[in-house]
Amino acid sequence: MGAGVDMLHTWIYCLCMEDFNKIIGKNVQMLRRGKPWKQAELAERMTDLGVEGIHQQTVQRIESGMRPVRLSEAITLCKVFNCSVSDLTEFTEPAATSVALRKGIDMAISELKKLRKGIG
Repeated sequence: MGAGVDMLHTWIYCLCMEDFNKIIGKNVQMLRRGKPWKQAELAERMTDLGVEGIHQQTVQRIESGMRPVRLSEAITLCKVFNCSVSDLTEFTEPAATSVALRKGIDMAISELKKLRKGIG
């Protein structure tokens, strides 16, 4: 059962990280639109501050939650937007959190039931 529990912990961690990337992405998008800048302009500003490999497509993937933000990028984003790291990571949609959390819990319960059937 140890391997099954480890697999479940890994799965839940990945689900949480995916949601975390989406939270950061939505906050980056909100901060960018507040300027108002295009994605390409944000990428250019980050490049001007020394972050390599940031393009409009990179910003789009970050904002959609498909690409995690590296620490150096988070620090640069804070400089660009004159904000704190907590501003990037703050969750502002409690209703969406509840739905995502409920979905994750339901999936975890389903996986535990499958593991239980395999053991018993």
